[in-house]
Amino acid sequence: MTTATTSANVDAAVRTQLEYYGGGVYDLAERFVTADYIDREAPPGTPAGSDGANAVLRWLRGALSDLSSEVKDAFGFGDRVAVEPLTERAH
Repeated sequence: MTTATTSANVDAAVRTQLEYYGGGVYDLAERFVTADYIDREAPPGTPAGSDGANAVLRWLRGALSDLSSEVKDAFGFGDRVAVEPLTERAH
């Protein structure tokens, strides 16, 4: 894996945290969530893939009105990426 690919993966992970989770840009799920993704903490019957991810995020953003996210640190090595997010909200 090249340094450029690792950097692109880190950028994608950071963008997902900030724009998808923090900003509610739901169309990012089509790009970053695989069809076989299953959220194991979601309620029974939640669909797999981007539809399920969006359903959970819509519920979460509806329950926590001012959900915001920032990234404290992010790094990658090869095909692995780690992100340290800070998510804040009001109840």
